[in-house]
Amino acid sequence: MLTSIRHALRTTPAHWNYVTVQEYHDEWIRIDHVLIDLRKPKDFSRDHIHGARNVFWKDLLTDAQLASLPTDKPLVLACYVGHTASQAVAYLRLLGYDAKALKYGYGVSPVAGVPVCGWIPHGFPVVTSKIN
Repeated sequence: MLTSIRHALRTTPAHWNYVTVQEYHDEWIRIDHVLIDLRKPKDFSRDHIHGARNVFWKDLLTDAQLASLPTDKPLVLACYVGHTASQAVAYLRLLGYDAKALKYGYGVSPVAGVPVCGWIPHGFPVVTSKIN
């Protein structure tokens, strides 16, 4: 395991396995990849990036979920502000997946009054539904 961790650290690129929301919006939309939204299902159903697949972060490393993840294309993980996605990327990369995190995620801070500049504050499109 320590060898895998050292390899992961040595091979971490300059961008630290992050994709900025601008890069995702401008470039990644055209790249064959899988976007995984790690938020709670109720938040995903309220709004999400087109094409995203919802896998709550606590379920990501189950045998069934890991078996469903492609190994032949990159994974981009998104969460509320990017923190959870960053941690999940580390786990997945240690397991051999090509995973990256959407930097600052959806930009929806879990703490009132603490601004985060992610997907939504940039005004990029989301799929929405009417939930009361």
